[in-house]
Amino acid sequence: MFGTQIKKHCVRALGICTLVTLGLSAGIRVQAATPSSWATREIESAVEINLVTDTLVQDFQKKLTREAYVELLVKTYEASTNSIIDIEAVQNPFEDTNKAFILKAFEAGIATGITEKTFVPEALVTREQMVVMMVRMIKKIEDENKVQILTATKNNSEFNDQHAISSWAMKSINLAVANTIVSGTGDENINPDGFSTSEQAIIMNYRVFERMLEDDLLEKEWQGRLENYEEDATITLEKAVAKITLAPPMQIKAIVTASILNLRSEPDLNNPNNIIGKLSSNEEVTIVGEIDAWYQVKSNSQITGYVHKDYIQKYDPSQPVSDVRTQLVAYAKNFVGTRYRYGGTSLTGGVDCSGYTGQIFAKFGYALDRSSRGQGKNGVAIARNQLLPGDLVVYGYGGSISHVAIFIGNGQIIHSTSSYGVRITALDGYMREPIIGYRKVIF
Repeated sequence: MFGTQIKKHCVRALGICTLVTLGLSAGIRVQAATPSSWATREIESAVEINLVTDTLVQDFQKKLTREAYVELLVKTYEASTNSIIDIEAVQNPFEDTNKAFILKAFEAGIATGITEKTFVPEALVTREQMVVMMVRMIKKIEDENKVQILTATKNNSEFNDQHAISSWAMKSINLAVANTIVSGTGDENINPDGFSTSEQAIIMNYRVFERMLEDDLLEKEWQGRLENYEEDATITLEKAVAKITLAPPMQIKAIVTASILNLRSEPDLNNPNNIIGKLSSNEEVTIVGEIDAWYQVKSNSQITGYVHKDYIQKYDPSQPVSDVRTQLVAYAKNFVGTRYRYGGTSLTGGVDCSGYTGQIFAKFGYALDRSSRGQGKNGVAIARNQLLPGDLVVYGYGGSISHVAIFIGNGQIIHSTSSYGVRITALDGYMREPIIGYRKVIF
């Protein structure tokens, strides 16, 4: 997968990978998994000098997360430079993590957030993302140790899938290929969007370290620093630097909008064997990661997996009641296009006018009568000039209620129509029946 074998001269072979590592500060680490046959020799060497993390050696074939990879890079940088990344003055920009090693990577420029406020620690790392972060770490070591590890190149790498490499990753990949840190997948492709594994990360990192060692580019006593490296993935920024006030943990809630949604072990629609569970319509989940068109979510039963973004809708249950109207309208719009079905109550399979409004309000804790006639009496009557998004609009003739809709603001309503299903139309003029009332349910 990655570059050619590099001659070993600083470590000895260990035999098969069920042996323990030596000289670790936390005592003896027992490896809980066996690496692939092609990876065994270099994994053994990396384990021997403690150039691994507890997280990565638990499962060598496990897909690599941003959090797990960053932990390895920070450890390698600090051991290689005999320095500790200073985070005393760092103001944590992320709402979804407070781990010290992630903030160290951010401060050193090794890793950035997915957005300004989210790091998304559980998101999977692609091959091109792995290379970019690795090159950043190497350049940081070059600056700190005042050495040259990578030889600059003006040549572009040539792979069949060259066009698939992101523009922001091209320079790092060309540099890594030219310096034999990374190579193709064996079929003259680089597979930039392919997900990386723990063993691939360990090996690529080990080869870089070996190169620094062979060229005498490491600070002295590197072995002692690795052996005694204080590794604790649970240390938070708050514990590491008591002066820093952390942002509250991120709580991104979402609801399932499909009638049944498959929960998958990996973000891939084409693999029928990766389905690990099923989520029901309107089921609440917590978003814990994001990659491309997928969210990584945790279900109410605490199962973590991947779902396509098209089938869940974000909302914020922590917002005050005054914002419920905004959330309700946003949620209601998610079902535009659902077909009309007389007597139906499925927001995705088919729904009539009162079934639609009832299901929308139920999600936010409001129980409406089942019929439009009953809903026309729910809440309290209000005047038109008091109408707010989230109020009900009632239609009919001579006091007889025949249709109900939700006002969404700007002179518009959203409702399930018998001709076109759920759609957004004008408040006035679309329905044949006149408006006979307005009802306030949300107080």
